[in-house]
Amino acid sequence: MNGRESERIEQAGLGEYVDRLAGRIVGNFWASCAACDVDAIHDLRVAVKRLRAVFGLVKSLQPRFKRRRTYRPLRGLYRMAGRVRDFQVQQQLFRLWITSNRAGADEFSSVG
Repeated sequence: MNGRESERIEQAGLGEYVDRLAGRIVGNFWASCAACDVDAIHDLRVAVKRLRAVFGLVKSLQPRFKRRRTYRPLRGLYRMAGRVRDFQVQQQLFRLWITSNRAGADEFSSVG
C-alpha cells in the first residue's frame, strides 16, 4: 500500500480498529495456549472473522489491496482454533449428557 492508500484507510477509521483486533488476536492466542481457555479460543476466532470482514471493506475501498494474501497467515490459525473449539464444544456436550444421564446409568450399574 502506498501513502495515499494508507491515508484513505486511516480516514475511514479502520487503522485503530485493525490495531485493536490484532491485539485481541495476539492476546487471545496466548491465553488459549496457556490454559486452553474456552472463551479465549472463541474470542480469537471472532476477532479473526472481524479482521477478515475489515479486509473485505478495505478491498472495496482500494481494489488493488491483496485481501487473500493478507489473510492467508490467519487462515491456518483460524482453522486450527476451530478444531480446538469444536473439541471443546463436544467435550461440554458430553459432560452435560453424562450428568443428565447419570441417574439412569447408576440404576443400570446396580442391576448387574
